[in-house]
Amino acid sequence: MQKEIGSNFWLAPDETMPLEIASSLSPAVFGLGGNDYTWTSTGRSATSLVIRTIENRHPDINKTVCLSPFTCHTVFEPFVKAGYRVVTYPIDKSLASNCEEILECVLRCDAGIVLFHRYFGFDTVAGLDRLITELRARGIVSIEDCTQSLYSAFDASDADFYVASIRKWCGVPDGGFAICRDCHLVNKPTEADTDLCDAKVEASMMKYRWISDNIGDKDDFLAAYRNAENILAAQQSVYSINDLSLTIQQRLDVNALKDKRRRNFKALLVGINGLDGITPIFSEIPPEVTPLYFPVYCADRSKVQKLLASNSIYAPVVWPKADNCPDVCSEADEIYDHILCIPIDQRYDDEDMERIIGVLKSDTLWTGWMTWEQIVPFKEQLIDWELEVMVKYHYPDKKISRDYPASRVENLKSYLESGNTFFWGAIKDNRLLGYYWAYVTDFLGYKRWQSRSSYTCENARGNGISKKAHQAAIEKALEIGCDEAVSSYAHFNRTMAHIYENLGYEPSRIEIVKKLSKDEIPPPRFVDNRLDNKKIQSGWMTWEQIAPFKEQLIDWELEVMVKYHYPDKKISRDYPASRVENLKSYLESGNTFFWGAIKDNRLLGYYWAYICDTDNEKTWEIRSNYISEKARGYGLGMLSYISGLRKAIAEGCKKSRSMYASFNNVTAMIYNCLGYEITNIEVAKKL
Repeated sequence: MQKEIGSNFWLAPDETMPLEIASSLSPAVFGLGGNDYTWTSTGRSATSLVIRTIENRHPDINKTVCLSPFTCHTVFEPFVKAGYRVVTYPIDKSLASNCEEILECVLRCDAGIVLFHRYFGFDTVAGLDRLITELRARGIVSIEDCTQSLYSAFDASDADFYVASIRKWCGVPDGGFAICRDCHLVNKPTEADTDLCDAKVEASMMKYRWISDNIGDKDDFLAAYRNAENILAAQQSVYSINDLSLTIQQRLDVNALKDKRRRNFKALLVGINGLDGITPIFSEIPPEVTPLYFPVYCADRSKVQKLLASNSIYAPVVWPKADNCPDVCSEADEIYDHILCIPIDQRYDDEDMERIIGVLKSDTLWTGWMTWEQIVPFKEQLIDWELEVMVKYHYPDKKISRDYPASRVENLKSYLESGNTFFWGAIKDNRLLGYYWAYVTDFLGYKRWQSRSSYTCENARGNGISKKAHQAAIEKALEIGCDEAVSSYAHFNRTMAHIYENLGYEPSRIEIVKKLSKDEIPPPRFVDNRLDNKKIQSGWMTWEQIAPFKEQLIDWELEVMVKYHYPDKKISRDYPASRVENLKSYLESGNTFFWGAIKDNRLLGYYWAYICDTDNEKTWEIRSNYISEKARGYGLGMLSYISGLRKAIAEGCKKSRSMYASFNNVTAMIYNCLGYEITNIEVAKKL
């Protein structure tokens, strides 16, 4: 692990040994060719040389240059110095530019020259050769600044000129080049700036001794670097590259450079994924890319940069917006305001990347979908929170053993592996601050995202974690093709009601519960004489007794679903048919019960319930009930409910639970009369 990460390259003593063969080195090592080339001291010098060559070939060229709005001041200043008007073409926040928009801008401003560059090693200008062909046909000169893509393997453009600086990639004291496609460069430099070379070597070796041997003072080598930069800034002539820079470039292990940078980029891509306020500009690294930096957008760049610097990690702003920068689009302004570049160069290894990740995570909120391996360190904390959610926000009147949520959390591993369960977390300083747990089900032929539970710890509330969780949930639900999202909350939890309302959820169903006590259940009401109760048979039925009414039951089940629960859904008759077919096995299991009222071999109504365990209590769950239209108003509905409650008590149930659609006021009134109380509100959102 290095003492510090970023800032100037250092030079070891053995790197300054000259090589005789270095003078034969050409820019062909970067996969670039042309009719003529020259090495220069800087990329700025290369641009100035190209401008002179263009004007020598085209004395009447229109002195307007069109270039990227996001660039270094050293790119446009040679044009300004040569008397050009500088116009910028559009760019988006992915750093990509559209060739059609570039051409439109070029024609609109009547530019004589277009300069473009691809960013951080990525091909950010697709279809470049078509654009260059069109420009060439119109007599417009094209220049590609290859500085940031020197080691990437995608094809070079067919531009008229190439320029680049090689100083960004390794510890050369100076270095740039210019190439022309089909002409000769004019006034090629022959003299190197030896003062610059000497100053840079002195500073770079001072830093090496400080890094490697802990010799010297950091302030001293920083002052030496400033001196070298002052010499560079004062350059008035176009200089050639120094021999030492060619030597270092000749010796450079290019394969190691590519491998290290790609490996480090991938490590950061995984390590900082989901960090709050830090967004990688490139979400993947294609095989042909060799990255210059790991560029990110920061919501609060100054804070992130200071955090890194306080840990001896120096992430530059590439580039700050120059005071004399030409007018740019709003997207470019956003880039200038928020971009930060994290070093990933060949000096650094896995430990250095882990150090960067650790520092960023130490003061940054990480959020994202988690695997079981990521959840395990927080398992006990999660069990405690699950218990708190149950007791405080759902069932404050119940004593719930910690074993119950513990078993649910243990099962989470297999749920996640099944692919239908998702767990989102918010982590800071290796502490879980909040979570969101959901699963996907097939419901009436629709893919439904079901929110199971969520929680934000008390000292992290008010920071938007819950909102982030629910927004991430909707994005994930849409990503996997869900048709709707559903959740529920305790009726007294007004905070969750407010959250779901703001997220666009609407109440869909109401859960009601009644504690069961034999003394509270009224005797069965006699059915109205108009139905001649002597001829009505009612009671708990076997499958053999139900079978003659199977088709009628399927029709009624479908009507209950469509009319009284989900009027907005198209439900196939096959769905209730399959449920009714399964009723036989449910009854045989001994935990399902079916009550019916029959007269003249006609089923007048039914009541279907089953027993389940909820929160460690034996619960009578009312699944559905229906009274035929002609038999309504005579008390059969109330008779079925009271019969159900008595059966539930006889079976040892502690409570009865059911749900009804939020718009079903009749059912609400019946349950109210029977002493049920609202416990949970189900809310739904169409996606």
